Amino acid sequence: MTPAVPDALVPPALRLIRANRTFVTADGARGVPLTLHEAAGRVHVLPLLPTRGGLAAQRAAVAALRPHNEG
Repeated sequence: MTPAVPDALVPPALRLIRANRTFVTADGARGVPLTLHEAAGRVHVLPLLPTRGGLAAQRAAVAALRPHNEG
């Protein structure tokens, strides 16, 4: 299946997430598993439910990636 958004248009951090489907925090700790929602030429990062760290970990992952989601 061809992605909705070509790799060339996806920011490097999201390309890594697209490949690994996992968010790694800035200090190198493994974060919550993520998925990408690709539609209308934009890529949005969404945590998979349920997350190991619960709702707090889910919110932290989304907050950390917000600049990518809004770009």
